[in-house]
This record gives sequence, C-alpha cells and structure tokens, in this order.
Amino acid sequence: MTRRFVLSTSTSRAAVGLALWGVTTYGVLGLARLRGDGGAKVLCGPWGCLPPLQALAAAHGFWVMVIIPTLAWASNGLSRRGLARLGGVLVAVGGLGIATAAARSMMTWGPLTPEQAWWHPVLHAAFDLAMLVDVPLVELVAAGTACLVIARTSTTRAAASEATETIVPGTINPGEEAVEGRHERQPT
Repeated sequence: MTRRFVLSTSTSRAAVGLALWGVTTYGVLGLARLRGDGGAKVLCGPWGCLPPLQALAAAHGFWVMVIIPTLAWASNGLSRRGLARLGGVLVAVGGLGIATAAARSMMTWGPLTPEQAWWHPVLHAAFDLAMLVDVPLVELVAAGTACLVIARTSTTRAAASEATETIVPGTINPGEEAVEGRHERQPT
C-alpha cells in the first residue's frame, strides 16, 4: 500500500501564485538585459547622465514586485481602518523621504546654478529620485495610495450582505404587495 501526497486546493493556489510571482519578477529583472540606451542620454546635465533606463526600470520594477504581495496580504488581512492607517503611514514615510531627497538636491545644486538655469535643481532632484533604487520611496507612496483607495472603496462582508436584498419569486417581501404575479413596492 502506497501513500500518495495530495496538495490541498489552497496550497495548490499558493504554489501557482508563488510560481507566477517568481516568473514575473524574473521577467522584470530581465529588463536590465535589454539592449539599447533607452533614451538615457536625453536626461543629462551638469550632474551627469542617467544609467540605462532598462536598469532603472528593472530596479524600480523589482520593488513593485516586492510590494504587490505585501499589499495583497494587507488588503485581505486587515480591516478597513487598519488598511487606511497602513496607507497613511506608507504615504507619509514615502512622502517625507521624497521631500528630504528633493530638499537635499535643491540645497546642493541651487546655489551652484545661474539664475537663467533655475530648472537645473529641479531636474537634479528628479535625477536623484530616479537613481534612488536602494529605498523604494515612490513605490511606497504608490502602495500607500493604493491602500487608501482600497480601504475607501471596499465594503466589509457584513455590510455587503446587509446591502444585498434577496427577492424570492412567489413571496412577498416587506413593503411589497403581489399584484398579478408581479411585486410592486407600496409607497410609504
């Protein structure tokens, strides 16, 4: 007599989901191996040029792929209030980091640029944010915004079940009167 190992449905779904996530993450990281400059030479200035855009897309895309499962878990496991709090914290932390990085760039490059080139510090701040792949500040703001939107638009299961009204054919629901096989609501 041999014993067979059988996976449950939830385990199978988790395994398939993990495999899809892994393949997708591998594909996102594979963006860095694409040939071409991707237009990075267009974004040059006195601070230098951007690295290949494929490498930046791969690095930022990896952070997105790390955040997506966490966001899915949070949206399923937390209450609306908890999800809204998490979203607020993520937006605040990411926004504070972006503001700090931008202020640092402005203070560094602001005094060094002539008045005619007022846009140089702004471009350098954007350059710094694009190059900041070690900390996912922009991705945190996007994830926090997604948490806030999900918390605002989702309804709890109890509220959703109370909101749906079940009408069974052949019965009279409160406030209705059967007239020739149809249900009509009585004015109140």
